Amino acid sequence: MRFFFGYMNIDVETKITEIRTYTKIDHWTTSLLDHELGNLIIRYQKESCEIQAECFRLGIPFLQVNDVSTAMDQAWMKLMADPEST
Repeated sequence: MRFFFGYMNIDVETKITEIRTYTKIDHWTTSLLDHELGNLIIRYQKESCEIQAECFRLGIPFLQVNDVSTAMDQAWMKLMADPEST
């Protein structure tokens, strides 16, 4: 089964905090100021909306991720709910 994880509904400040918390020291986002990272997040939110519509059209599950630490749990629960589609 395929999934697409997106974060179109997450608060931008929350996502910035999450990225800052989970990234490594030499990650490309460490060189960005918070407002630059925020602009990228807004762009990715818009792309997530577009991809969600495409996933719906193609029958591919789209999982809204509000917390990166629970994303895999969400995917696992979706997979277990419909194991025949793998």
